[in-house]
Amino acid sequence: MTGDSSLPEASRTWALNGVTWRQLAYWGARFGPNPWLQYSPSWFGFAFGLALQRERKAVRQNLRRLFGARPVWVEERDILRTFVAYAHCLAESLGSARKEGREAQCELSHEGELKALLNGQQGFIIGTAHTGAWDVAAQCLMEQSGRKVILVMDREPDARARALHDALRGKRGIEVAHVGADALEGLSLLRHLKQGGVVAVQLDRFPERSRSVQVRLGRGPFQIPLGPFVLASLAQVPLLPLFVARRGYYRYAVSIETAIRLPRRLSPGEAEAAAQRAAHQLEAFLLDNPEQWFNFDLHAAELPVPCGP
Repeated sequence: MTGDSSLPEASRTWALNGVTWRQLAYWGARFGPNPWLQYSPSWFGFAFGLALQRERKAVRQNLRRLFGARPVWVEERDILRTFVAYAHCLAESLGSARKEGREAQCELSHEGELKALLNGQQGFIIGTAHTGAWDVAAQCLMEQSGRKVILVMDREPDARARALHDALRGKRGIEVAHVGADALEGLSLLRHLKQGGVVAVQLDRFPERSRSVQVRLGRGPFQIPLGPFVLASLAQVPLLPLFVARRGYYRYAVSIETAIRLPRRLSPGEAEAAAQRAAHQLEAFLLDNPEQWFNFDLHAAELPVPCGP
């Protein structure tokens, strides 16, 4: 969830995405008994789903983007389901060093598309979204393939919370690259891809200073980061849309789509067409798994067209 970097340090510490809450969640997820990790996130998710009005509004906009206006009770049900699913995914991510996390089950659809890329020597980009426990699924991929995976993420407002979560991912052998501050950050990713590595990026969010391309997602326009498509073009590697949905305790369904290949000289029209293709694939996944979309950025969720009362 996004936070306000303009808040005083003490306030950010106790903000929902601040380091104090993250530390408490980590200790419970990593060292708590199995029943605690399996069942307590539902209660926390339900409570936060009732309390966080700004985030509730963002989730409502996401749902209306996909389905339009629906009866109030249906929207309220799906909003709470989203917060509950998010709480479970966050807890399982923080506790992924547990035995259950190391043995997480990932059921792959269209597995042949992924195997063809893994069996080759070429690197590739995974275009994913903030759905399910996507970083746990990246861990499954890394362990099964032997490929080094770099997760590309924006910087969280609380540097200490970011460092805590990055350190946990690092213990599992996953490197995190934060983007948005330096225009040269993409060079290391380009080098990693040319060496046969894998880069995972989220297509449903982008840093403030990065470029984006407008697509249609659901019932209105949506901004997708341009960087992954430019990077795929420069490195001459495929971009594989891949989305994750939680199906149970450390069980995930991984939806794999047809890889997108781009020319070396990428025109604006070609970039827009590729982004729209990825957006169509993301939309199809979200329609089947609406409660798994954890986009709590109200600005990104807003529809510039009427979407009902």
